[in-house]
Amino acid sequence: MPKPISRIALACTLAATLVTAWADGLHEQLDEELSGGSSLFQQKQQLTAQQKKLADEAKALVATGAELDREQADLNRQAEEHNQAVTDQKTQIDKTRQGCNNEGEQGKGNTAQDANACNNTAKSINQKTADINSNLQSLQSQQQALAARFDEYQRATADWNKREQANVTAINRVNKHLDNWLNFSYNFMAGADFQMAIASANATPTCGEGTSRISASAAAPLDDSARFILACLRAVKHGLPKPAS
Repeated sequence: MPKPISRIALACTLAATLVTAWADGLHEQLDEELSGGSSLFQQKQQLTAQQKKLADEAKALVATGAELDREQADLNRQAEEHNQAVTDQKTQIDKTRQGCNNEGEQGKGNTAQDANACNNTAKSINQKTADINSNLQSLQSQQQALAARFDEYQRATADWNKREQANVTAINRVNKHLDNWLNFSYNFMAGADFQMAIASANATPTCGEGTSRISASAAAPLDDSARFILACLRAVKHGLPKPAS
């Protein structure tokens, strides 16, 4: 004949059922909290990494701009030297023309030697003029190439500004969502159920005793607060009885 269940055994069975139901319900809340917080924190970390990458790009752009300025200054110096050479050459041409303008005329004291000297001087001047013109073509070619690189630099800078602004906007947005999530989490974690769960899950080393560490985290930088809250939530979830299947 079966023996009746004692009141003590029945009470223990009921308590175990209540604990399991309580843990199951808390698991659902923890899963929801961890899912939302982890997603936001991961987004923040990705955006922060992108911001660092953008900062490195900015340094490279600044270096490129400085190099372009240096090369432009060097070309400007060469252009000034070229212009001075043109002026000096014109002066020399005028001087030579004036000295040789009587070449071939009788009674002016010109000799064959004088004519040869004028011809040689003219050849030398013509060669120098050709060199000056060639230098001008080289300077113009260098200036065109530098202008093309400067245009590319400006496009890269405009693109960087656009991407950096978008990333900062995204960081501000995710910071706002993360802050809202933290505020909700503080209220949830300060509740009696969660405080009991900390002790039940042996999560006190991670979460602290009572609400003091949870409250203190509110004054910490946003990322530090999120790390602490996520770690506490995970510790409690890990230490609670597994949900009933």
